[in-house]
Amino acid sequence: MTEEELRKAMMQAAHKPSLEARLDWLEADASAQRTAILRLAKISTLLLKSVCALGVMCAALAVAVLP
Repeated sequence: MTEEELRKAMMQAAHKPSLEARLDWLEADASAQRTAILRLAKISTLLLKSVCALGVMCAALAVAVLP
């Protein structure tokens, strides 16, 4: 048996997941991606609020220090 024939036999004998299992994997992956996007959105909102607060503090300090 040649290497190519052996490879072909192994590929045919390999367990292939069912369509339902593959759909479940895709749904789980999509869910994980949605979760990551929502977390990223939350973090970016917090970062924007922090930057705005820092800007307000700098403006208040400038008003307090400058005559």
